[in-house]
Amino acid sequence: MPSERTHYEILGVGPGATSEEIRQRYRLLAKRYHPDVASASDASAAHRTFVEITAAYEVLIDRRKREAYDRELALRARRQSRDAGQASGARASAQAPPPRSGPRRATPQPPPPRPEPPPDLGQMLHTARMDFAAGRISAAQAACHEILRHDRQNAGAHALLGDICRVQGRFEEALRRYRRAVELSQAARKGQSAERYTWGARALALARSMPPLALGGWLLVLGLYLLPVVYPGSPVAEGGWMSGWTDNLLVGMIGSALLVGFLATSMRLVERPEGELRAPVWRRGRRSLSLGAVLLPASILCYPVVVLVALLLGVAGRRLPRPMIHLLGISCILLLLFAVAGPAGGETLLLGGNIIFPCMVLGCLAGGHFRDAW
Repeated sequence: MPSERTHYEILGVGPGATSEEIRQRYRLLAKRYHPDVASASDASAAHRTFVEITAAYEVLIDRRKREAYDRELALRARRQSRDAGQASGARASAQAPPPRSGPRRATPQPPPPRPEPPPDLGQMLHTARMDFAAGRISAAQAACHEILRHDRQNAGAHALLGDICRVQGRFEEALRRYRRAVELSQAARKGQSAERYTWGARALALARSMPPLALGGWLLVLGLYLLPVVYPGSPVAEGGWMSGWTDNLLVGMIGSALLVGFLATSMRLVERPEGELRAPVWRRGRRSLSLGAVLLPASILCYPVVVLVALLLGVAGRRLPRPMIHLLGISCILLLLFAVAGPAGGETLLLGGNIIFPCMVLGCLAGGHFRDAW
């Protein structure tokens, strides 16, 4: 079996590298291998290298993912060392001379091998999803089968295999996988305690463990929301579409959207959408178009159309990535709150999302980098 390069080897750093060293190395390699700066002949190879560099950086910059990956590397090294020891022992026993006649001496027995720790199936599933988003279908499929070898009841692996079968055109198999994933998810929800998986208990546990800084951030969000209600401020335009908007309303929408995105990602309520924004939604030859290049400009121009397209995709069975669905839902809630309580509710409901959603995405990206740094 050919050996694969580790994430450390891909980025060219050692296992003891700090987060700052990993970040600097990633920026250097990203500039060197970005498909936009590569020549036409090397564009395909540069794209593959850039995807590998990005996947390695996503794992090593996150403390929890890096710890899980280091455990997986250590397990792999112990397994290779054990296999090599067994092979050398078999060769030595085959070459050993026949035993002499006479009384046998008791040979000390080696200690029993330690049981191997179980693999981190959550990390394996995350890597498989990254491979699927990057177009490495075979690697994602092999990872899913490896997960199911350890856990036949893993709903996430069945759902991802359904996505793979759908992309490959095997729709009957995809439907079977989706149904199995739904059955396992429903069974898991019935068997799990309400304290862990209900929103109320999750909010209670979050409030108990919430640091004072995060609590101050949510209070600041509340203050920004109440700002245009208590002090409407001055109009920003004399006429036209935004004639009812005030400066405090703009400050409240922009500030609260940035803070909500930052806090939701830094507190792990929402996953950072960086990988999903880079995922290609259209590819033709060496040209590709990422989800972020489509979604963000479209939301700035007409946010209600983006929400409508997301709903239509959900009805058709082709959902957006989960982090983007969460951001769209949170931005809709924040928009409705400003439209109900703030001035010019109709104009806010129609145009406010053009400001709230892009600001929330920026806040999520900033919160993800803050979480990695701490």
